[in-house]
Amino acid sequence: MNAGNYYSLIKDAVAYGFNEYINEEGFNVCQASAKILGEDWREVNYSTFIKLSYLLNIAIESLKRGEIADFIYEKNVG
Repeated sequence: MNAGNYYSLIKDAVAYGFNEYINEEGFNVCQASAKILGEDWREVNYSTFIKLSYLLNIAIESLKRGEIADFIYEKNVG
């Protein structure tokens, strides 16, 4: 599978996770972000590309909702 396919799958997974956890479960952005990363930890730790793709998509989805989780913009991430 090439990088474009991985990125597309990650983008869909993050968008679905945000919709599920925020709209249906009532989580805030930080809680939804942590839940997504917690559930997908094996994929997130597979490679740097995948980790950065998850963080980028979480940041984009967070900005769409008007807030961003602290751990996204901390300089020690990664």
